[in-house]
This record gives sequence, structure tokens and C-alpha cells, in this order.
Amino acid sequence: MARRSSKGGGAGKVFLGFLLGAAAVAGGGYAWKQYGGSASKLRENLPSLPTGLTADDSKSGDPAMSKTTPPPAEHGKRTPPFGTSEDVFEGGAHVYRARCASCHGTPGHDATSGKNRLPAAPQLWKMGKAGVGVSAKTPGEIYEQIAHGNHRSGMSPFASTLPDTQIWQVTLLLDNADKELPDPVMNILEGKL
Repeated sequence: MARRSSKGGGAGKVFLGFLLGAAAVAGGGYAWKQYGGSASKLRENLPSLPTGLTADDSKSGDPAMSKTTPPPAEHGKRTPPFGTSEDVFEGGAHVYRARCASCHGTPGHDATSGKNRLPAAPQLWKMGKAGVGVSAKTPGEIYEQIAHGNHRSGMSPFASTLPDTQIWQVTLLLDNADKELPDPVMNILEGKL
């Protein structure tokens, strides 16, 4: 009569491996969703990881890790590379109308899709507790919000889809939302141009 080996347990090991693999996938999916689906977003939200890496410093081979990222203490301290003008506001108004208005509304008009989000996207042209829209923030803080988004509110980052110049144009437009803007700018925001 043949004797079975007691070393087996193969089915149990396979099942345990399956469970560990499923847990790893679920944890990775959660981290991906929580931190905006990018290594740079994950790095921003985990301060124990090194920041400010350059291509020479990065040993990981991850292109996102080779970009220079300012430490969190420097976020919001950027200054605009150009000043305000009607042309800057018009450029910002075109981008805002195309990319932001559907969630954040325009002067005098709320955005239905923004109200239906959880949490609701703020109307950036109305007076709130801290002023009109985001005008109480510094231009650097507004820029960071647009460029890097906000994973807590579900706002997508625009740094990968908009050139830096356009992000600054929208930034300066929103920074001045509490002031009277030129008629051509208002016409663009209201969809008249």
C-alpha cells in the first residue's frame, strides 16, 4: 500500500497565496485611488518618502520619482511668472470656461454638476466665508490646487493636461475674482464670445 507524504498541503498554500495576492491588489487599488493615481501624488502625501529627487538621485527607475518636487513646506509659495493684464485674464477665462466652469460655475451661474458632486464643488464666483471663491488664497496656493488637484474633494490635477502658462492664467483670473474684470473677460466667462 502506498503511503502519502505529509509534506503536501499544496492546496492550502495555493489558497493562502491567493488571499495574500488579493489583499495586495486591494491595498494597491486603494492607495492608487486615495492618492490620485500617480507616484508623485503618493510621494506628496507620504512625508517619510524623499522629495526633491533628480534624475541622478533616483534609483527607482520610476520617471515620476525622477522629477524634482518641492517639499510640502514650499507648496503654495510659488509666485506668478508674469503679471496681470487683460490678455492674461482673457487667456484664463477661455481655459476656465472650457475646463472649470462645468463644476465651479461662472459669474452669476451655478454649475449643476458641481452641486451634485460629493463633496459639492464650490462656486468660485460667489462670496463665501473667506471672500469670493478662492481669492483669499495666495496665487501660489491657487496654482497648487489647480496643478495638483485635491484628492479629498475629487478635483483632478491639471498639471499633466494644461501648460504651466495656462494654469497661471487661470490662477491670476481666480485670484482677481473679487475685483471687477474687463468686459471682454466677462463675455468669455458668460459664453458670449
